[in-house]
Amino acid sequence: MAESRCRELFNPPNCITLWNLPPAVEDAFEENWQRWLDEGERWAPLFKRLAALRDGDLTEAMAGFELLTSQQREAVRKLRRSAEGRAVPLPGTYSVDDEVITLLAAGFARGEPGSPAIPYARLEG
Repeated sequence: MAESRCRELFNPPNCITLWNLPPAVEDAFEENWQRWLDEGERWAPLFKRLAALRDGDLTEAMAGFELLTSQQREAVRKLRRSAEGRAVPLPGTYSVDDEVITLLAAGFARGEPGSPAIPYARLEG
């Protein structure tokens, strides 16, 4: 559902979003998926903490789970929605790594209830 909604709102060419990653990244995710499912008990405490969240601040939640550094929080704070309001561009160009994936996830904080904005990054080369 999230993938189709994001693609419907904004699907830029030569860019990545959380729902449009390079095939190598998608393949690595797929290779690990079954192992993660088999480790359900290991993930139970995380999902319990997620279920208990009441604050709607994505960056605060990510920071609380130690998924976002203070530098990344500051970078996300500086992000702005595009003129049409449907996208949140990350400045510059990127190769795919943990940093850009984290910023893409946290960039959803720039959206608003009922008016999501899709974070994206232009790829190097």
